[in-house]
Amino acid sequence: MVIWHAHPFIFRAVIPVTGQLTDPLPADASSPAAGPRRFPRIGIKPTVTACIMVIVVAGIGLTAWQQWSIAREATDELTRRNAQLVVDQVEGHLSHYLDPLTDYVDWIADLAAGREDLGVGNADSVRNLLAASVAALPQIVGAGVVPADGPTVGIVRTSDGRTVADANAGAARATMPPGIAEVGDAAAIWSRPAFDAQAAAPVVRLWRAVRRDGKFLGAVYAGVSFAGISEAVSDVSSRFNGTAFLLDGAGGVLAHPNLTSTHPDYAKGTTVIGLERSGDLVLQGLIERSSSGRPSGGGLTTIEAILDGTDYVGFLRPIRPVGENAWALGVWFLSTDMLGQRQRVIASAWIGLSLIAAALAMSWIAGNLIAEPIRETALAVKGLGQMDLDTVSQLPRSSIRELDDLATAFNSMRGALRLFGTYVPRSLVKRMVAAEGEQIESSEREVAIMFTDIVGFTTFSEGKGAAEVAEFLNDHFQILGRCVDNSSGTIDKYIGDALMAFWGAPEDMEDAPVRACYCAMAIADALERDNAKRRQEGLPPVYVRIGLHAGSALVGNIGAEGRVNYTVIGDNVNICQRVESLGREVDVPRNTTTILITDAVAQQLPSSMPFVHIGNFDVKGREEEIVVYRLVI
Repeated sequence: MVIWHAHPFIFRAVIPVTGQLTDPLPADASSPAAGPRRFPRIGIKPTVTACIMVIVVAGIGLTAWQQWSIAREATDELTRRNAQLVVDQVEGHLSHYLDPLTDYVDWIADLAAGREDLGVGNADSVRNLLAASVAALPQIVGAGVVPADGPTVGIVRTSDGRTVADANAGAARATMPPGIAEVGDAAAIWSRPAFDAQAAAPVVRLWRAVRRDGKFLGAVYAGVSFAGISEAVSDVSSRFNGTAFLLDGAGGVLAHPNLTSTHPDYAKGTTVIGLERSGDLVLQGLIERSSSGRPSGGGLTTIEAILDGTDYVGFLRPIRPVGENAWALGVWFLSTDMLGQRQRVIASAWIGLSLIAAALAMSWIAGNLIAEPIRETALAVKGLGQMDLDTVSQLPRSSIRELDDLATAFNSMRGALRLFGTYVPRSLVKRMVAAEGEQIESSEREVAIMFTDIVGFTTFSEGKGAAEVAEFLNDHFQILGRCVDNSSGTIDKYIGDALMAFWGAPEDMEDAPVRACYCAMAIADALERDNAKRRQEGLPPVYVRIGLHAGSALVGNIGAEGRVNYTVIGDNVNICQRVESLGREVDVPRNTTTILITDAVAQQLPSSMPFVHIGNFDVKGREEEIVVYRLVI
């Protein structure tokens, strides 16, 4: 008769396929929640860190005070040198931007001097020459030839980068310096700024007279926009903590970082932005006080002012004093005292931060050397207290003597416990630990019992050496033992090639028969996987007979004083062993693991586990027959 129930997958939804059945361990009576109130505790690492920091802070304070004093003494000289460096670099960059115009107008003047009417008779040829020549000088926004008594021919670079004929060349003639006819042959003169409609920006032009045999024939020019000059000034001043600028002789702002883009006043035809429209209130306040300036060496004039309670200092130097176009190059930043203090405070802060970083690193290293081994030891001891012997590894040696002694003692204890766990079931040890040393009394318990036996082991072991047989049995019991542990069972003993295990002790289990059946199914599955490997290696497969029974039995410590075994004894143990041996007599499938269960087990199985009735059998020592089933796997 076949008795079928629901598919076993339902069972596996209750008991995971991994075979891991976890029972909560007894609560730790020594936990903080269960024990008396404790005083606050401070970790070793923060304690060591705090001690080191207290020492270091004093050193940092002294160092910062010393740096502050040095800063106040040296700040004036450093500020002047810094200003000298800024002005020199801005002037050098400006010269690099403007000097090519001198060579350019000299070259154009020489070409024009060799042509009749300066070449303006063929205006297109002149424009093409000018357009081609300015391509290599992107700062030039316009160039042209102005005969003394003929039409002006010029080109202009528009705001979108195109080079076109200067339709307003007459405006360029209007900016020609009046005294250029009297200037020597090699002299070039900067004109007054003028707004160029096609370039859409104010332009300052460099003029060069053209002569032949001493006679004045006209002039040539090349112009640059203020926006380009502002970019040249801004490029250098941005590297410093100040603001550079370029002024014309009348106090207007020719170049400034604020003028790198089109100023709204340019759209109104304004050629030079006044101080009040530059957007730089500091510069405006300094120039208004320029009459009180004082020479400071290197051609610089120093101007100081207090604006809105903040001290500022500016430096001016005249440049390009050609004709009437004397310009002034300058830079301003925070006053000498404040800038010097700030720079020195920053330096002191960096030194202090470096010391703090070093102190933190030292304290972290020192804290780790002491605290980390202790923390690892605490975690490892906690693992050993839970009998987690497989995952707790040995502690490393330490260069600190006391910590090294601690690690050595722990490793010795770990080795002893692992050896202890080899001979005593770990579930039993966990209960003994939870009982804090109390004696586990023998008592009658409801348990499920398992016996296993290898089919044909006698034949299998013939002709093999003792070491080979022992190795095989160790591997075999490793597979079985893992399944028993995963189902929270307890291995009672190994009897030759047989294994005896039970469920329901030392912990009570209401589902002990279910766990035992699950363990038997897990053993069958594990052996099937292992047999697949053995077949690949040319080895014969291994099959076992498993007998399961449930009932009451005496469980506890059995033996003489000093040498006891935690075991189960009783009539039901003998019945289970007899059920296992029935696997030799009944008609069951071959070449597979056979699992026989008694009626006492079958009655407690869930509807998700199928089994087949194979008969009723007499058992020695019992009057009633026992009903035996085969668990379907």
